[in-house]
Amino acid sequence: MREIPFFAGYMWNAPVVSVFFLAVLLSGSAMAQFPFVKYSDNPVLLKGEYPEWNYIANSDPFLILDNDTLKMWFTGCGTLMPDTILRPWIGYAWSMDGINWTMHPDNPVFGHSASGWDSFSTETVSILKRQDAPPEKRYMMWYAGAEDDEMYDIGLAYSPDGYQWTRFENNPVIVKGDSSSWKHVIEGPCVIAVEDTLRMWFAGADSIASGQPTDFRGSIGYA
Repeated sequence: MREIPFFAGYMWNAPVVSVFFLAVLLSGSAMAQFPFVKYSDNPVLLKGEYPEWNYIANSDPFLILDNDTLKMWFTGCGTLMPDTILRPWIGYAWSMDGINWTMHPDNPVFGHSASGWDSFSTETVSILKRQDAPPEKRYMMWYAGAEDDEMYDIGLAYSPDGYQWTRFENNPVIVKGDSSSWKHVIEGPCVIAVEDTLRMWFAGADSIASGQPTDFRGSIGYA
């Protein structure tokens, strides 16, 4: 099973996106080693129609190759009636060739909770499928969740199949810092398993001027 990086034309969190594009610009010589060619019939996954759960955008895709099937989880932004609030949600789709995608009929497969730290939004996921895990926890998902429209923590959920999810009872597992911290805003977890250790990298942003070198800058954290 392999993780496959795809790209999206829209990202939800502006500070993190700015850091991403700055990194791309500064690493132009390294990027030149990979002569990617955009698929001529892009986009391969279209956003929905108003007022659907993803009518604003599909973004932040995360893929794994599971046997002969590509499985994608992604952030959709829109409304899910009767809830009229514009929110990010988590969708799921699969493909045999990376071009023709089938949306799960019950999308979005994961969304905000009724109350608490992730009661406004859920987005930017990282997925692991663990063959050594109990069947009900075969898939592990780390995600950014927020109680308002900006400040995120990172939580964990489990699934037997990749689309029926149960939240970890002691969420969040990574907590944002205080207003002067380099990780006052966090999101975008990426997790890999190395032998018996799970390793996570995540984006952090310092959005408050407090005299630190990280003021108004983005950084990468490790846990």
